[in-house]
Amino acid sequence: MPWYAPLILQAVQLIMPLLGALVTAIIKNLQTHDMDDDDIQTMVMEVVSGIDIDHKDWTSDQKRSYAFDAIIQWGKEEGRELKESLVNTLIEMCVQKLKSGS
Repeated sequence: MPWYAPLILQAVQLIMPLLGALVTAIIKNLQTHDMDDDDIQTMVMEVVSGIDIDHKDWTSDQKRSYAFDAIIQWGKEEGRELKESLVNTLIEMCVQKLKSGS
């Protein structure tokens, strides 16, 4: 294990509690009258975790691409155009949350 691995792990552990608050803040910025925090958060987590379970043989890039497309499509069906950068951020935050086990 590289010498810096424990430092990175400690930094991630310190940041993880803030992740939930950040996700909530981002989701609040996405809200429309038809979508609420729970809908978006649940949908993104279901997509990301479902891909990881159903497609273990896929590369990370394949999983991210599929998740991205699914989230964009969901947004369109809900009447909301989601920005690429925001979708990528939500995916990454969910991936990190799943990796940390929180």
